[in-house]
Order: sequence, then C-alpha cells, then structure tokens
Amino acid sequence: MAKWIGPKEKKPPFFAPWTDGDENKLMEMKKKNIKSDDTALGRLINVQKQEQEAAFQLSLCGERILKQLKILHEDAADLE
Repeated sequence: MAKWIGPKEKKPPFFAPWTDGDENKLMEMKKKNIKSDDTALGRLINVQKQEQEAAFQLSLCGERILKQLKILHEDAADLE
C-alpha cells in the first residue's frame, strides 16, 4: 500500500493558477467548429479508409483476372 501512496516528502507538481486570459482563450476555442478531419486522428482515419478502399479494389481486380485466366485455361484444355 505504501508504494501506491508514495513518499510523503514528495511535493505535488506546480500548476499555474487559472486566469481570465485562460478563460478567454477557452471561450474562443469553444466557438470554433472543429471537425474530426481537422485533427491528426481524423486525418489518420481518412488515410486508413482510403488504403482499405484501394486494397479492396485491388482484390476485386485480382479476382476478375483470376476468373479470366481460369476461363482461358479451360478454353485451352478444350482445344487439346
């Protein structure tokens, strides 16, 4: 239990008091209409969606090519 509480002689970290200037900055930021695309996380999610869409399209193209190759192979076997 003592490990969780920590030593008593350790002082808490210093935090500057909240000022009117801080409050004004907060109010200005609250007025902004922030979309998920405006954040790093939102941009990352969009990139991942684009990558998944490209991979899906590539797999569909690959499936079509395999079907065509199978048909060509069957046609070639019929000619023999």
